[in-house]
Amino acid sequence: MPWPSIDVSLFRRIPWGSLRVRLTLLNSAAVLLAMLILFFAVRVGVRTALFKETEQTLLGEVREVAMSLEEYYPNSGSFVASRDLLVAELRRKAESHRDRSWFLQLLENNQDGTNTVWASDNCPEEILTEPIDEAVTEKVKRVAKHRWARKFIDTIGRQKLYVRIGMPDVVIEKDVDNLTWFLLPIGIGFTLLTPLAGYWLALRATQPIAGILKTAGKLKPTKLGDRLLTRGTNDELDQLSATINRLLDQVARHVERQQQFVADAAHELRGPLAAMQNALEVATSKNRSLDSYQGTIEEALGETRHLTKLANDLLLLAQVGNSLGSVFNEACDLGDVARQTAAMFGGTAEERSIELTIQTSGEAIVRGDKRELR
Repeated sequence: MPWPSIDVSLFRRIPWGSLRVRLTLLNSAAVLLAMLILFFAVRVGVRTALFKETEQTLLGEVREVAMSLEEYYPNSGSFVASRDLLVAELRRKAESHRDRSWFLQLLENNQDGTNTVWASDNCPEEILTEPIDEAVTEKVKRVAKHRWARKFIDTIGRQKLYVRIGMPDVVIEKDVDNLTWFLLPIGIGFTLLTPLAGYWLALRATQPIAGILKTAGKLKPTKLGDRLLTRGTNDELDQLSATINRLLDQVARHVERQQQFVADAAHELRGPLAAMQNALEVATSKNRSLDSYQGTIEEALGETRHLTKLANDLLLLAQVGNSLGSVFNEACDLGDVARQTAAMFGGTAEERSIELTIQTSGEAIVRGDKRELR
């Protein structure tokens, strides 16, 4: 049977570079990593807790057996009879806990050494041959993947009896595995739902950005009054919209100033040009005297000077950007400016027999541009 084919074009159509998909992938990766860590922590924690609880249970059982012998001995009056009753109690306990694979062992320590009085059929060989530490009254120990509890039983001067009750670790491991298999479908369900939930959250998170892009796409130089909407949440997206709106306000004011600048320049230029055109048209309308032509030329020259000054002013405004703060940026001595200006026109003044004299009394400091002041 052939393997089902995978439509590669479907993956190519996914906008992997979009913020929405990247947020989905990051959110899914974070949730899955957290689930794996939680799953491992739960498994280790449950396993440790079960082993601890098992050890406490086994220790409680050997204590109960010791108390049973203390009850049997005064009633029977015979050590052997009390021991037999104790063995019967151990048999009953082993049978009742067979599903948990409990093993039990009763030992006595006399002059011939330590002997096993009775042991359950499933008692491991490692436990049967484990030596007794007589210095310890009761203890819990792990030997060869088995956990057991042992307690010394006081027989009032008779032989020393010890009882061991234990169980294999595999029983606890099986309980942990059962819990793992129980949690595994829940983890798989979360794994499948995480990308969907992440995409839904990313969709809600990026929806305001889509609105910002849609509004920004409608902005035109001829429609400077449009602004981005703010939701009033004062989050990062609202702050971004407010920042863009402030920028748009500055752009709108700049464009308005430019338009006003062009209108004012056209108005200022129209007057001198109209005067020059009118004077030249009158001069060329018919033959006139030399004095009349000279007067017309002087009038045109005056308007030309006016246009030159106006052009310089417009150039200054264009360089400054309608901001006087960029012009007045250094300390200037008006005496130095005046002396430099006089030096500039010294040749012209000499041709016309004019003497230029500069007199100053101390420094006169102002803030401005020396070139424009001159």
